[in-house]
Amino acid sequence: MTSDIDEADSYVCHYRSGLDYIKASQAKKDVGNLSWLFHLITYNTWTSPMRRLLHYPIPKDGIPGFENQTMSLSNYAGDARVYLENLIKATGAQFTKTFRQENTQLITAHEGGQKCDAAKEWNIDVINHLWLEDSYARCKMMAVTDPKYTYFPRRTNLGEILGQTQIDREAVEMHYYPSHDTAVANMKKLSKRGRRATNGDSTEQATTPLVARTKGRIQSEADLTTPVMDRHNSEKENEMPGTSGSRGAKARAMSRIAESATDIALFQKEMKRAGGVLHGGKRENSAGDTTEKTKKGSRESTGSKRSFDEMSVDEPSIEEELLEAPKKSKRAKKEKEKMPPIQYRVVVSKYDRWAHNAKKEADDKIKLRELGIAITEKASNANMLCAPVIVRTKKFVTALAVSPTVVHTSYLDYALENHELSLVEDHPLLNPEFEALHGFRMDESLVRARENKGRLLKNWTIFCTTAVSGGFDTMKDIVEANGGVCLKWEGRKSVRPTHRTVDAPETQDMSQNLTEDDGNTLYLISEGKKSEVPMWKKFRELAA
Repeated sequence: MTSDIDEADSYVCHYRSGLDYIKASQAKKDVGNLSWLFHLITYNTWTSPMRRLLHYPIPKDGIPGFENQTMSLSNYAGDARVYLENLIKATGAQFTKTFRQENTQLITAHEGGQKCDAAKEWNIDVINHLWLEDSYARCKMMAVTDPKYTYFPRRTNLGEILGQTQIDREAVEMHYYPSHDTAVANMKKLSKRGRRATNGDSTEQATTPLVARTKGRIQSEADLTTPVMDRHNSEKENEMPGTSGSRGAKARAMSRIAESATDIALFQKEMKRAGGVLHGGKRENSAGDTTEKTKKGSRESTGSKRSFDEMSVDEPSIEEELLEAPKKSKRAKKEKEKMPPIQYRVVVSKYDRWAHNAKKEADDKIKLRELGIAITEKASNANMLCAPVIVRTKKFVTALAVSPTVVHTSYLDYALENHELSLVEDHPLLNPEFEALHGFRMDESLVRARENKGRLLKNWTIFCTTAVSGGFDTMKDIVEANGGVCLKWEGRKSVRPTHRTVDAPETQDMSQNLTEDDGNTLYLISEGKKSEVPMWKKFRELAA
């Protein structure tokens, strides 16, 4: 570490500003941010900060043109979604989890889903992530009309090819730390362009018919002109392009809002219709029908499709929160006060009472919750397992990993019929025939699960084919519930699994199986089918 920029080989900062940043960049030193530094420490391998977009310092005022943009994401998940959210914020644009009519772009991995349908209906640009990455890398907003930004290849997940765009060094140098020669060359280009425009050379006067939306309407080409490029000099590297004609723009916006008042009122009326704007049910013929339908109560509307203005992956829209929060908060608070604390979180498997009767299941769950029993689908949160017999379903097997209290379904029957909880000991799950057939005892299995604490397969990598009974996803959930990793085996020998650690750490955080295995064995879950045999040979070659 040093405080002298001349002695340093690398410079770490957050923004693309400051004398030290300019000096280090002009001296061709490695300039990155803390994410780049953490990446070097984590992987113990040097990489250039220019290689990944978010490893280079972010622009303090964003990318010119993005400050008025509002973007949303669709069909991206996991790390890919988080990466794009951070990249949108780094450009200076606003990111919304909820997709609304005010959004200017929808970035999606493929053209499918309700958000894409709504974007086409509202005339909003639907583009892939390459537009965002190229705009950030080249420090300017790229044209959305470029075919490569609107192309969505079939059978290809664009979320898997993120992060391949690198920072454009020349563009960054021109905008943020121009050398004397670069600044002089840019000034000559700008002055030459200005002289041609003054002389009336129509071939050099560029007008770009950009689409600017105000409440879903398109401006005419007469109102749209290309802004003059900002002039960068050695004193102000981050100078933003100035705005002109603000009073005229405000006047035009106010007039358009007044013209659109009727459309806005009709749109708000359509939003009240069950199912939303595009995929609703029977359209009301008059305002009286809407009033009558509203008086019927909210039960009919709870099962309808959400409107496009409510399409949110993670949270409801702001408008919905503002309208519904005062009503729901008081009701939910009162209901929560009446509810007793949750005593058992129960995973239920093969319960005949709820077979093919969704309404009865919903009613029974409400009754059980009033008694302190919450039915859950997440085995990791459960402390009770309920089934009529010992079964080999995904729910049952994954729930065993947390060593829950195992009871017969008669426990739930008694609670529903008598409106009170019975003793757990009165409803044991006994199935001696199944235990004798498969050679195990339930009580011993629960004891081992309690000792393992979900680490039965810790540090294990289990391979599984796609043709196994129950499917690959079932096996994956079972392995992950016990602390392991399950990989799909399709006969590709490019996979390189690591050796397992056999020595027990000081915290005793080790599964029992490691005491019986040297960490040098690979395991494949498969079935004795003719189509599976060739994959066994390739797996043995991988193990060898």
